[in-house]
Amino acid sequence: MTMKLKRVEIKGFRGIHQLTLDIDPKQMVIIGENTWGKSSLLSALTLLSPSPLPYQFTQSDFYSTQATDNIAAAQIDIIFIFSENKAQPYDNNAFYPLHEVITTDEHGNKQIIYQIHGYTNTSGTIITEHHFLNNQRKRYATITNTPALIAHLTTLRPILRLKNPQTDTSYLPATPATAKLPIDAILVQFKQDDIVNNQQQLEQGLHAAYLLLDYYLIDKQRQNRQPCSMIPSVGVTSSDWAILNRFNHFLETHQEISVMLLRIFIELFNAAGHDHLSPEAAPIFLLEEPESQLHPILFSIAIHLLNKLPIQQIITTNSSDILSLCELETIYRLIRYPHYIAAYHLSDHILNPSDSRRIKFHLLHRYPSALFARTWLCVEGETEVWLLSELAKQAGYDFNSEGIKIIEFVQCGLKPLIKFANLMGIQWHVLTDGDNAGKNYVDTVKTLLPTSAAITEHLTVLPAKDIENFLFHHGFSHIYKMAAFGTTEYVDLSISQIIQKAIHKTSKPDLAVAVGEDTEQRGNQTIPTLFKQLFAKVLKLSHATNNGVLD
Repeated sequence: MTMKLKRVEIKGFRGIHQLTLDIDPKQMVIIGENTWGKSSLLSALTLLSPSPLPYQFTQSDFYSTQATDNIAAAQIDIIFIFSENKAQPYDNNAFYPLHEVITTDEHGNKQIIYQIHGYTNTSGTIITEHHFLNNQRKRYATITNTPALIAHLTTLRPILRLKNPQTDTSYLPATPATAKLPIDAILVQFKQDDIVNNQQQLEQGLHAAYLLLDYYLIDKQRQNRQPCSMIPSVGVTSSDWAILNRFNHFLETHQEISVMLLRIFIELFNAAGHDHLSPEAAPIFLLEEPESQLHPILFSIAIHLLNKLPIQQIITTNSSDILSLCELETIYRLIRYPHYIAAYHLSDHILNPSDSRRIKFHLLHRYPSALFARTWLCVEGETEVWLLSELAKQAGYDFNSEGIKIIEFVQCGLKPLIKFANLMGIQWHVLTDGDNAGKNYVDTVKTLLPTSAAITEHLTVLPAKDIENFLFHHGFSHIYKMAAFGTTEYVDLSISQIIQKAIHKTSKPDLAVAVGEDTEQRGNQTIPTLFKQLFAKVLKLSHATNNGVLD
């Protein structure tokens, strides 16, 4: 274990007015709408890429809005904080050249604070300053070799932005035809040390891993790029993926090979003619929208391999399939507000194990697209999910384009679902029945209301014991009579008996479909007023989030 990137703080850089982002020590998956500042964040992070000279800001790097065009008055501050874990201290030998700028945080952990500051001076010249800071955020006055220290830091903890090899032509220079990678040497070492019994499986797995790294992580579009002499540059075949999948299982019992895999990548990167990484490098990988490159099954295999490497991963995605493959705690939602960008995620152990387990199954496996929504409409059953989706459409609302997701909560539990929504910056509204269970849900809503929020903004209670009774009393009694008895005439039975007979002869979902079809035929004026008011409330929450009103 070594010192890892712990936090990045950005002010006034491109599309980001202000953002503080805690970086997960292993993997973080970032989601958000198109305006959350993804390109600006990735550009800021890539300032940690190995480079012969420290980056110099240009005018286009300064944050501006339509209402603010006074670039000369703007400043840029980007701060990277690297920190150790006390239980797993950093490598003193590798970091020794940086000992002058290593400080401690409030918990006694060793850390490095690297700042890039930009401003426009009185003569209109853009000035870029690179500094290391102490734990008081003051610059070291006696440090004179800052560029050399930056170069050492970025070879130890380089940011490597990995993009689609079919479209990206700006990543790496050509690989010399004479480049040699250490795969054969690694195989010899493992054979001598008698670490593994199945040499063929190891050899096939290492070669498949090489192909993955070479094809997807190293640019192949340079015209003067020559294939590495060890392995033909033919892309990754289906058989290679199958081998890699088996190799992942093989690695479960041979974790010592992970370090060797990282050596392969470093040698591959260095052989490409880029600025050389240190042999002790632990790169930080940026994967931008991997769904554009890999089918979810193949991404699962690839990410399983990358998870074996001693690296940090920062992934951006718009794919619910990708999210379903990730741990809930690794998902970060970024939302733009008027003066800053907020980052929401689950801290470790913030949910108890039972709630965490239910949330993971409910969201990652049943409703992964809900994590992209601005607002959740939480309902008791699947009947309400279908019915309200259909009635909203007939009322002229497109919930998908409005960022609204209807979620059934009974199987998961309302309390953990709302707690999760609050923690992740997702607005919510609950529709509940008027029975005893519904009263318990009302109490739950009251305890979890956002600060200063009115309960009417987040809760609608049906004036009936369930949705079937509500619909019966609000213009749809004929649906239940027809389903139960084949007539819309008066039936000498209680309403509950008629409804139960209708459900017994058909089903709740079938009755919901019948109500939706009936509303479509008779017009949206037949939609109960309560539902129209409900739609308006949910839409207001979603619009407020989209406009950066809610915080």
